[in-house]
Amino acid sequence: MDNNNFNPVLALTQKLSAYPPEKRNHLINVIFPGILMDFHKMLMKSAEGKEVSEEYRLDDGSMSILLSGIKEKGIARITSADIMKA
Repeated sequence: MDNNNFNPVLALTQKLSAYPPEKRNHLINVIFPGILMDFHKMLMKSAEGKEVSEEYRLDDGSMSILLSGIKEKGIARITSADIMKA
């Protein structure tokens, strides 16, 4: 995949097919936006060119969301997104 066109929401959403629609919608519409905003802030505070990774665990312990990214030329870019079930 071309990381310049990487879509973290799409990547995470594709991994949720096994979840019931209600939980999937809650994750996509409520949980993911907050996590992505937090990670974006973290990337913007990071050193230029340094890859940053973070694991976000859901309060219910059902999964972790793993994000990696880099800030280049002042632009924060998420390069990978994954979900790990507990």
